[in-house]
Amino acid sequence: MDARHVPVDYSYRWIFCSIEIAKRHYSLFLATGLLFIFSVLGLSLIPFVGGIASPLLSFLYGLGTLRLVKQINSTSHGTFDDFLQFTFDPIVFQKYVPFLVLIGILNAGSVALIYLRAPFIIAPWSFIANLSMFISIHAAYMMHLNPNMKWDEAAKNVLRGSWMNILALIILMIFTIIFAVGSLLMCIVGSLLYFVPMTMPLNYLVFSSIYEGLDVEKSIKEWSSKSNDVQTLSAPAD
Repeated sequence: MDARHVPVDYSYRWIFCSIEIAKRHYSLFLATGLLFIFSVLGLSLIPFVGGIASPLLSFLYGLGTLRLVKQINSTSHGTFDDFLQFTFDPIVFQKYVPFLVLIGILNAGSVALIYLRAPFIIAPWSFIANLSMFISIHAAYMMHLNPNMKWDEAAKNVLRGSWMNILALIILMIFTIIFAVGSLLMCIVGSLLYFVPMTMPLNYLVFSSIYEGLDVEKSIKEWSSKSNDVQTLSAPAD
């Protein structure tokens, strides 16, 4: 599975496509998103342990979401039970142990630095921890698609693909932050009800575009037509 360079304008097309997919499966993405947010918030209340457990849950959630959106994109069907099955698949705790260990160690370090009050070290360490999370989720998903691939090979492929598309990914991050701030201006409830579900498919679109050759512009048109079909069918007759 070789990485490819995608056009820079994919940075905003990914968001448009994510919204089109989410509009068709809004209730599913809202439910899974809220479950994740409240689970992480609950774990965060536990001193020290919460700071380690929350990122591990984020890894499981990220991998489960990739598998869910993959199924939806292929079959136009997905359920909450599918999401739970993908997220807590026992194989995750057998095959992806190196990623779980890496995430656990880095975030244990982050928590320790917070308790030690080392502000000049926390920022770069947290950046490394977040970058490792992104790489780990995509590498684990790549291993899921290629069962014979080793974890270090998958990680190298993800690093290569991310570097090849660094500009598009940075612009995507900026657009996502703007989108998040705009949703927050609608109030917290607005952010939860709009930003969270509308960005759920985003990670899958990034991965599939870079490593599977997904044509995002074509996907936007396809999902837009599906949304229009749903609106037509649900519209009252004259």
